[in-house]
Amino acid sequence: MKKLSKLMLFALSVFIMASCSDDDPSNTSKVGIKFKKSETALKATTPNEEITFTKFELSIGEIEFDIKDDVDTKDVKHPVDGSDLVDKPVHSDVDLKGPFLIDVLVPSTWNITTSNVPNGDYEDIEFDFEPYTKKDEAGKDVQVPSIHVEGKCNGKAFIISTEKHFEIEVEFADKTGKAIDYTVSADANLWIDCNLLKIKDLVQTIDWGAAVPTNGVFIFDDSKDNVNAPILAKWLETLEDAFEVEDNDDEEPAK
Repeated sequence: MKKLSKLMLFALSVFIMASCSDDDPSNTSKVGIKFKKSETALKATTPNEEITFTKFELSIGEIEFDIKDDVDTKDVKHPVDGSDLVDKPVHSDVDLKGPFLIDVLVPSTWNITTSNVPNGDYEDIEFDFEPYTKKDEAGKDVQVPSIHVEGKCNGKAFIISTEKHFEIEVEFADKTGKAIDYTVSADANLWIDCNLLKIKDLVQTIDWGAAVPTNGVFIFDDSKDNVNAPILAKWLETLEDAFEVEDNDDEEPAK
């Protein structure tokens, strides 16, 4: 009977600990994810370089907060004799499911989402880009690429478009650029900062001499017969450099 009582007590304690998990609102904070664009010069561009964007759309399938590894678990004590039992996850990586559609040229699309995030320390944030199928005004399915950019570079019309799944991982950093952990402990906002001047630098580094135009337009997409596809793949590998994540204490916290 005594053994049964101990087992019942143990089961009850496990239930209570599970109930007091990170789903408890008292252990979470509202974090607003917003988009912004900046135009901070990172290096000198080629003289007379003129790059303009007429279309710039992003489709993010998931945003993931990566928990700091060394606080991922904690010892759980036995409710009867106090001995260590197992490492119980404090909380795991946080996945915010999309799709989140962003038009870089339309500010009304920049408030991405607000979600309850478990309080704790996070070391980076990942953005999973993937295509999205939506209905147009006529009710037909329309495929939205992971990224779609249109514009001109020194008078040359170009289209950069991919439906591939790819990931951008951005570390949190202080004002000097040093990597730091981001602590969630109160309602706050985070901004995905897309540096348009860096994007322009990346467009500038395209090997235009090797690129082949189609009807006067340089198209860099995933088409199997597109000779420019390798140039697109190389361009996507460097895209991560154009994104940062930052917070701003002057802004109102997430509502």
